[in-house]
Amino acid sequence: MKKKICFIINTLLGGGAERVISTLANEFCEEYDITILLLLNKEKIDYSLDKRVHIIQLPKFKNKLTKFIGITKNLSHLMKELNCDLYISFCTIENVMSLTANLFARKNLFISERNAPKTEKNNMFIILLRKLLYSKAKGYIFQTEEAKNCYSIGIQKRSYVIANPLKPDLPTAQPNNNKMICAVGRLNAQKNYPLLLESFSEFLIHFPNYRLFIFGKGPQENLLHSMIHQLNLESEVILKGFSNNVHEEIKTMDFFVMSSDYEGMPNALMEAMAMGLPCISTDCPSGGPRALIENGVNGLLFPVQDKQELVKQMSLLARDKKLRMSIAENAKKIADNYSVSTIIEKWKILFHENIY
Repeated sequence: MKKKICFIINTLLGGGAERVISTLANEFCEEYDITILLLLNKEKIDYSLDKRVHIIQLPKFKNKLTKFIGITKNLSHLMKELNCDLYISFCTIENVMSLTANLFARKNLFISERNAPKTEKNNMFIILLRKLLYSKAKGYIFQTEEAKNCYSIGIQKRSYVIANPLKPDLPTAQPNNNKMICAVGRLNAQKNYPLLLESFSEFLIHFPNYRLFIFGKGPQENLLHSMIHQLNLESEVILKGFSNNVHEEIKTMDFFVMSSDYEGMPNALMEAMAMGLPCISTDCPSGGPRALIENGVNGLLFPVQDKQELVKQMSLLARDKKLRMSIAENAKKIADNYSVSTIIEKWKILFHENIY
């Protein structure tokens, strides 16, 4: 009989953690009985899953006051009922709810931190529960050493550091000096798109005729439209929304920019580099960009929220085609370190050490 593994996350709508779970489920459903347990009933699923993967959605809870209690109660019941050999929760809020549920279910639960622990924005209730409950997990998965080092020695000793796998079959970048820049990611405060817009506005003073394409959707869309209007960038900045074919759409861009205040291991940056796009990124916690980029060799790093340095680096790439080509060629080399097969081997070690 196959061993049973259950992944826990809010939804399978577009997102980095969601894509990783989908990839793992598809890769392991031959060897294991895989279930994905969705805490928020959104019905829509943005990722293609093997028919052997079981999807369970918790019922909807309209009352916010009883939502946390209702989800954790249902989750605890399901964890007992499914009786899986290993449960793995992804993302901070889901981790807190899973740990609360597991106080009663008492199962083999790992939690996976997907962002920067010291910088991620959460309400005080979640922060308090994280402090109280995180030590109670059986084990932990972090994307970077920096994220792991945010926690106690006891937690670090029970931890694995496993980066995200690259999306397979990425197209090869074909930049043709067409004065186009791209950014990819959810339109939320974490990504700090206002910094990118302000920097791009200054960049245009010396490098006119460039256009900036931002791919993604999210709660700051109206704010960004307002900023674009205020900065008179309606002709130069295009909010493209969510794209199922984003890599084909960005492969001819001159370069890629990520302006985030914090990240885990950013999929969009990894993928742009592996495609062979020259990339600029904040050197943000929890160290994901720094793990990917050797500054000046296979990409450019700049300090978080440093507008002038971002303008400087965008200007550098715009004027120096030879540098763009050199960075792009070196960036492609990360593909070997983060291929699906390489990352899957690390997950196999975790499974075998904690199930058998």
